[in-house]
Formats: sequence, C-alpha cells, structure tokens
Amino acid sequence: MTEEHTGTFCLVLHAHVPLALNHGQYPHGEHWLFEAAAECYIPLLDILEEMFLHGTTSLLTVGLTPILLEQLSHARFQKGFVEYLNQHQERAKRDETFFVNQKQEEMAKQANNWNAWYKRQETHFERIDRDIPRAFAKCAEREQIELLTGPATHAYLPLLKQDACIRAQLKAGISITKRRLGQMSGGMWLPECAYRPTGPCSYSLLDSSHGDRAGIDELVHREGISHLFLEQHRHTPPITTTADSAFRILGPDGRPTSIAMNRHIELCENVWNSKRGFPGSPPYLEFHKRHDHTNDPPGLRYWCVTNRNLDLAHKDLYVPSEASKLTREHARMFCGLVRSTLRSQLRTANAPPLLVACFDAELFGHWWFEGPEFLRGVLMELSSDPNVRLSTSRDRLDAWPPKTAQHVREGSWGENGDHSVWLNQKTRVLWKTEHQAESRFLDLLTVPHLLNHDYSRSLLAQAGRELLLMQASDWPFLIHTEQAADYAMKRFFGHANRFDNLCNITAKCAAGQSLNDLDRLHIADAELHDPLPSEIDLEWWTS
Repeated sequence: MTEEHTGTFCLVLHAHVPLALNHGQYPHGEHWLFEAAAECYIPLLDILEEMFLHGTTSLLTVGLTPILLEQLSHARFQKGFVEYLNQHQERAKRDETFFVNQKQEEMAKQANNWNAWYKRQETHFERIDRDIPRAFAKCAEREQIELLTGPATHAYLPLLKQDACIRAQLKAGISITKRRLGQMSGGMWLPECAYRPTGPCSYSLLDSSHGDRAGIDELVHREGISHLFLEQHRHTPPITTTADSAFRILGPDGRPTSIAMNRHIELCENVWNSKRGFPGSPPYLEFHKRHDHTNDPPGLRYWCVTNRNLDLAHKDLYVPSEASKLTREHARMFCGLVRSTLRSQLRTANAPPLLVACFDAELFGHWWFEGPEFLRGVLMELSSDPNVRLSTSRDRLDAWPPKTAQHVREGSWGENGDHSVWLNQKTRVLWKTEHQAESRFLDLLTVPHLLNHDYSRSLLAQAGRELLLMQASDWPFLIHTEQAADYAMKRFFGHANRFDNLCNITAKCAAGQSLNDLDRLHIADAELHDPLPSEIDLEWWTS
C-alpha cells in the first residue's frame, strides 16, 4: 500500500435536543433548541456552504434525531427562533451602550461583535427560508454529507421492555426522517451508543427477567438499517474486541446482521475530555459566566476560560483574536493526530485503515463556542490532504466493505461503559413506570373494536405519542447528572400522566361510556403540550 493512500477519516456529528417546544423557556425548555440552532446548526451549515464553493464532497456524517427534525420544522420554532435572535441583538446593543458609558472599551467591542454575530445567524436562517432540515438535506443532495436516522425520540433501546416498542421507535424514526429530509443513507445513530445482543435480558435493579430477546443489531437490521456506531470502551471487557474500525455484528446463529463502526476513543478525547480536552483551554470563551444575571434568560458572555479551576468571579476578558489563533492551532494538532494514527495502523492493515470520530454536534458551538471554527479548520485541511481520505460512513463502507465479524457485548458510551448512567437507584422508578406503560399500551392494541373506530384510534395514537416521549434517554440522563433533575422528573411524569389519562379515556370508549368535560380537557392538554411527533401510526407497534 502506498503512502498516497494512508487511510480514511470519518467524522460523525450527532445532533439532538429532546422535545422542548411547549415545555418551558429558560433555563430548561425552548431555549435549549434556540441555542443549539444559533450556536451549532446554523454555523455548521455556514461551513458546508463555504466548503461547497471549494467543490468538496463526502465531508462528514450527520445524525439529526427525528424528534429534533420535527421541532426544527415546526412553525413555533421558526417564529420563536427569529424572536430569540432579535432579543439577543437588542441585548447586545444595550450592553454596548452600558459598556461605553462605563468606559469599558473592550467589552463594548465584544458587545458589538455579539450583535453582528446574532444578525448573521438571522440572515442565514432567512436565506434558507427558515428550514434547517431542508438545508441539511440539500447538503446531502450535493453529496457533502451523509444523513443518519435514529429512534424517534432518542430512546435508550436496550432498557425498553418489549421488542414491539423498540420496533415502534425504529419505524417511527425512519418514517420521520424520510418525511422531513426526503432521504436517508441507511445508517443509524443508536442513542448513547447503547447496545444489547440477542439473548437473555435481565436487570436486577428492575427485578425483571424477560427471557431471550432480539439483539438491537437484529431489530435494526430488520428495518433495513445497514450500519450503526458503537463505543470501543476502555473498560474490561470492551464492547467490541476487534481492532477493525468497521465490522459485521454476528448474531447468535453466527450469521452477520448490521455493520458496526467503532468510535476511536483516544482521538475523540482530545476534543471532549473535560480535564484535558481542547475546549477547556484558557483563551476560549467561558460557557458559564454571563453578563447581567438579573435578566431572564441571563446575558451574553464576555470572559474566557482563563483556568478551568478558577472561580467565575476571577475570569479574564475574552479576546477573540487569541481564541481564533488557538483554534487554528488545535485544528492542526487534531489533523496531525489523525495522520499519525492512520500511519500507525497502516503497517498491519489489509485495507486502508479507518478512523471514526463521533461527537455530539452541540459540543461545537454551544459548549465550545469556537468549535465550528475548529471543524472548519479540520475539514479544510484534511479535504485537501492527498494522504487522508475524508469520507462519510456510507462512502467508506461502499469502497471497503468490512471483512471481519464478531459478537458484541452489552454496553454504551456512558462513563462506565454499561447502562448505569441511565439505570440506577435515582432512575429506577422511571423505568418501572415506563415498563408498566408499555404493557398497558400493547394490551389496548389487542382490543379489536378500538382499532376499528376512528376516534378510539386517534386516542390510542396520542397515547402512543406520550409513550414515545416517555422513552427519551434524556430524562434519566439529566436526573443522573443532576443537570436539570427536577425538570427531567417533571417532564417524564408529565408524559406518564398524560399517557395514563389517554388510556383511561380509551378504556371508557371501549366500555361504551360517554366522555365528560374533564376527559376532554385531558385530551386538549395532551394535544397542546405534545403535538410531536406529528404523525403516529399504530402499525409501528402491531406490524
């Protein structure tokens, strides 16, 4: 093998925000969505537009979760996002006036920068007709990116009780992706890289044993998904043991199912590691400190990291030129790591070696403000490097189908490599409640005359929507990390209560009883709070 073909690098970005529309504003709620759009998705589209002018294709793989696509397509988001951008432009103008009066010239200059920055996001949003999903689809049509699908509401699949509910998550997700993007590559991002093989399924915390269950790979494969992504965790034993970055997963009968692509931990840790990753470097914008905390939401950011362990009161002022200089340096360092890692694998590879780097998309821009500029530097440098093939996952697999296959153990990309981030003493009650809801819903779907009556079918569909939303991995994650535990509890049990109310009303219909005013209020409440996913098909659970 010649030096001109050192290997392939696949950069995978996973974009996700749980259902936030109609569920609060700040600090938890719709502002999650607005911040992600302003700081991550629009800047990423900016980069892709620039790269298109350079004629580059097959740049990266992007997973947009179905529940995110539904929100970005909704009229409430499109209107609210423009209002959000306008509010921040006005805030920047007020800050600039304040700083000028205080003779704080550097901060006044940064306030002016913020005003211009938010104006650019608004201009881009209007230029794409306020349709972010369509803009990403256009990039895929130009073969710049590959678009992945995912389970409908980012459910933590291994911990769902019934395979029928896993199938529903998959079918719903694929349906939404096709409807909102008009296409999909055949690849899927498994939420939290969570995987369970075929075989006995038992969790002591839930006092449950479900006998033999189909593996996640098998269920995904049945839905026509060609490849997915797993974590090669450091813990022993690792989820995967092969050194190959792409391989086929073996079922219990020894036949292969889907293709898995291994995330390269060491490479990724240079970016996301909280203790030594790039975003914690001194010149970068400090995420947590904001000006004027009396406002709701609090103000804009004017300070830099300075020192990871320094109290917020002692942070230095942010200097954009210093941050930009370091961003370029970090992009070059990362590209150097990609090259050196590929070269080190070249000696033993039977095919051009493959590196797969997977990140949450929101890291780039939201948690790390300079992240989009870092991505731009990496993509520009590697796309012009004849020794590295920058590729989407689909293009790599088409060019070099994997030749190895193996069994894969249960696990996730969580801190312990298992399910403990999502299933623990603090979240146990969520899973018990969710499992009861699954059983109740599937039982209702066996009542023939409910399925033959339009009104009862519509009630069942709304109950199914609440069940899908209960299953989001975000709620146990936020409870475990204590980032927004109260909000997550409120959200989960809000969906659970609406689910129970709708099932009770459906049961009344089954018994031929008339609905009262309270029943109609419960139905209206569910329709108001949870209009998404916008289309529900009961055959997702029954087929």
